[in-house]
Amino acid sequence: MSRLERSFFQEAGAPRQRAQPSGLVARTLTHRYSGWAEPVLRAIDLELLPGEIVTLLGANGSGKSTMCLLLAGVLAPSSGAVTLGGVPIEQCSQFQVQLVQQSADDNLVAPTVSEDVGYGASNRGLRGPELERRVEECLAAVGLTGFERRQVASLSGGERQRLAIAGALAVDPDFLILDEPTSAVDPITADHLLELVRSIAQAGAGVLFTTHHAAEARWADRVVVLDAGSVVESAEPRDVLYDDALLAQLGLEAPPIVQLVRELRERGVSIGGQPLTPDELWPQLCHFSS
Repeated sequence: MSRLERSFFQEAGAPRQRAQPSGLVARTLTHRYSGWAEPVLRAIDLELLPGEIVTLLGANGSGKSTMCLLLAGVLAPSSGAVTLGGVPIEQCSQFQVQLVQQSADDNLVAPTVSEDVGYGASNRGLRGPELERRVEECLAAVGLTGFERRQVASLSGGERQRLAIAGALAVDPDFLILDEPTSAVDPITADHLLELVRSIAQAGAGVLFTTHHAAEARWADRVVVLDAGSVVESAEPRDVLYDDALLAQLGLEAPPIVQLVRELRERGVSIGGQPLTPDELWPQLCHFSS
């Protein structure tokens, strides 16, 4: 997939400032919904840097979706603050942080693929050939070239999820927030989506995605673990995914590769390090068999 062009064009009629994207930062973020006895999030500190992938890992009901809404500025916190480049998120351009919600249909606004991708970019002032080029570029980025005239209603779940991401990319965000992007797709499509996430980060955008599948955290640079509305760990994927006690506390299964390594070690097979993929484990097995 080709690297997306970084074109910072003028937003039509947008009074908000474009902050320098040094980081998307949450400080002591707490949120309680009206009528709820307890907060859904408690004193959360989190930072997402340009080009970084962060996985927000936690069981269902841990507060992940609320955190996404707060980071994107869609929801105002009960206390604490979210800033972008030191500027309060509510004062920043709405296009700098894009949220793709868990249900792809919640993100889709037009009947055809090209119209849907172009919707946000047209709101930023793109017209004519420039808008067409942006639509083509974003569809190519998510592997939907040739889908321009397709009806959105005819797309599969994975195609709709990629379309929602294309629409977010079309407004050239500095940060992309993906809430459970793999929840409605099969494992192969999930891996394709997470490969796309990696490519987006390599193009310079910071990406945070949420999941309750521990195995998906291996795609991240850093894993932030939520449990009952509080951050209980922030570490590299290997440290989180090999922490049996932590995963048990969360009620999450270890990735299959981690389970295999554990079983091999219990059987007396010497496995070094913390492999997270078959490619990392296989050389050690070949050495053992020889």
